[in-house]
Formats: sequence, C-alpha cells, structure tokens
Amino acid sequence: MVRLALIALLLPTTASAMSPVIIDSGSLALEEDTHDKWYDLAWAYAPIHYQDVDADGAIGDYLTAFDYDGNTIADDNWNNLNDFPRNAVVYWSVAETCTHWYVTYSFFHPRDWYDNYFDGEHENDLEGILLIVERDGSELGNLRGGISVAHTDFYSWTTWDSPLTSGEESVDGTLWTSWDGDHLRPMTAQEAEGHGLYAWGHGRTNFEGEAGQDGAIYYPSQTVSEEPEHGDDRHVSYTLVSTVDTLWSQQLDELDLSEDDADAYYEFGTFKGDDDDSSDWFEDCGDGLTVICQENAANLPWSWDDSDDLFVFESTPPFSGTWHSEMPAGMLGLDPARIVDAYFAGLGEFSDVYSYHPFVRDLRDLGYGETVPRGFDEDLDLSELTGRISSLECLSEGSSSELVMQ
Repeated sequence: MVRLALIALLLPTTASAMSPVIIDSGSLALEEDTHDKWYDLAWAYAPIHYQDVDADGAIGDYLTAFDYDGNTIADDNWNNLNDFPRNAVVYWSVAETCTHWYVTYSFFHPRDWYDNYFDGEHENDLEGILLIVERDGSELGNLRGGISVAHTDFYSWTTWDSPLTSGEESVDGTLWTSWDGDHLRPMTAQEAEGHGLYAWGHGRTNFEGEAGQDGAIYYPSQTVSEEPEHGDDRHVSYTLVSTVDTLWSQQLDELDLSEDDADAYYEFGTFKGDDDDSSDWFEDCGDGLTVICQENAANLPWSWDDSDDLFVFESTPPFSGTWHSEMPAGMLGLDPARIVDAYFAGLGEFSDVYSYHPFVRDLRDLGYGETVPRGFDEDLDLSELTGRISSLECLSEGSSSELVMQ
C-alpha cells in the first residue's frame, strides 16, 4: 500500500505581488497574480465558452462582473444594465485533495430573463461548472470530467479518454476540448435568457458556433476583458477573477448582517434581487401579470443545488419519517470531493480530505461548524466537513492510501 507523506504548509489566503489586469467595468478584482499557483491551475483549464444570445435582449446574455456597475449592491444590477460597460470576466476557485484538484468557474449575468409569457425572471444569475483534475504527478494534472449547473439541475460530463463512468448519477455526455494557442481547453455552452450551462456539443443550447446561429464565443485572456461588439461576436476575451478575493470575501463580510443592512447577499449563498420598477416598463423584471419576477433567486457555488438529487427517506417509527438529500445545497462548492465520489465511478485512488479549500477553511476559522450561517443548508454537516480540512500539503500525489504526518 502506498504511503502518503505530508509536510506542514502555510497557504496564502489572498494573492500577492499582483500584476495589473485592466477591466473597464470596475471589477472588485482588477488585478490577478499571474504567478500564483492556484491562478495558474485555473488559467490552464479556463474554458472556451459558447454563449447563446437572444436578439430581443442581447446585453442580458453578455458575461460580466457582479460589480460591473461600479458597486457591490446586488439589487440594482438589473436596472443598471444599459448604463455601464459589460466587460467579460469569469470567476474561479480551487479546492485540493491529495488525489484531485477541483476547479470551479462561475459565469455571471445581471439578468435571468425571458421573452415568453408565463415564465419567471430574476435579478442576478450565476451558473457554472466544476472541473475534475486528477493529480498525476505533473504540474497541471489531467482533466477527467466535470459537473455543470443548469438552473436547479446538475449535469455530469467526462472527457473522451476519461476513466470515469456513471456512479449514482448517469454521465450526460462528453466534455470536449479544443486548442486555443498552445492550450487545450474544455468547451462549455450556455443558454440565452436563463443561462443554464452545459458541456459544448450536445445540442442543449441554440448556439454552438455554427453559421446562422447567434452567439458570442469567449476566450480566456490574462490581459484583456472585452464586451461583445454585437450579439454574434465570435471572439471575445474574458479575464479570470478570483471568487475567493471577491464574491466570497464579501460573503464573509456580510455573514452577520441582516438582509436590510447587506449590500450583496440576502442570506448565505444567495444574492439579493428585487422587482423594483424602472422608468421603462419594458425593462422591468417581470411584468406583474404574465411574467413573475422572483426575488432573491440567484445562488452561488456554496449554495448551488440539484433540486432532485439523491433524496432518501428516513423513517420515524411507527408511521412517519422525513425526506432529505444526500447531496444538499452547497455541496458542489463546499464539498466537491464527496459529490464527485457520488456522481462518478472509476475514480481510482481517492481522497476527500482537503489540503486546500478556502471556503471551508474560512468558515472554520470564523468558528462555524456546530453552528452555521443564516441560510446554510443544515442537511450539510459543516462540523464534519470542517474536520476534513488539513493544514498539511501532500508530499506525493495521486494516492490516498494512508496519510502519515512528517
């Protein structure tokens, strides 16, 4: 049995020695450390992103920063959309075990909107994909698959040469890759209007780059953040922005605030969003009659949820019981190893002990565990999860057989 040695490690919580990346929209994170270990990993797997665009409200489908309008107030994002540049960013975060890296990319839109009657809209929208990278001893590992977020459903994907197969959930298709210069990048596709996100190439969106389709194709850049010139712009650059340094940092700042006092968050993992009327009835969220505007409806990775995922019934004798989810809200962001272990077979050597996980580390350091923040899904055992955070680094990679402190 392979023995896995560990060495003590102090991990930085924020980037240092930053080099500027200029973003016209005034993003919370205007700078990224392009030499940071975690940024390098996020950069290596940053996707080529096919964004479907509906001509009736094209700017509502453009990627941008949460604070594109120069502030971190969540419930003015819908109404400000026409008044500020919408330069493209994609948020990223990384969690690490001794066998895998989990890289999450989050795509923000100020509006989740529809042009059909009898539908629902809401202010702010953040959906994304978790990529599964096997640590094989190389600098950047080996991409094996992913889980994407489409509204209140998760979809699982594997690369063409992946050993992963269906676990408790069925694999939905192949996560294709394409060359971008000297980088082989995964390809993602996102709906117009509601912005459900999938792997590219499965016909789940109306834009996959073919002639006659309207949409924007976004490519990662370390220096340039652009807005599409029009709704059929086939090369738009986006920059990567650290979720930890921006959206998560603000979440921590507002944990003890009431909904009324907070700028961004209604509760843990949920943006504020309202149906305040604008001066233009056609620009409002919902119409008050046939299209409903849902308040406080946009979730973040630490609250993303598959609404029908792995529910079990616990009986309470003699004649009652309760249903609960084995994969509660927030698992994708807070415990990616456990959800990947449930969704996939063929993982090989596998560890669910985190040597780096800033979300859970920060909650632990703030004293959460037995108690949880307001809005936290209590089906997720935070006390048990914080117990799987280590301040030790894997000396060797790819094995979880036995952990030995050095």
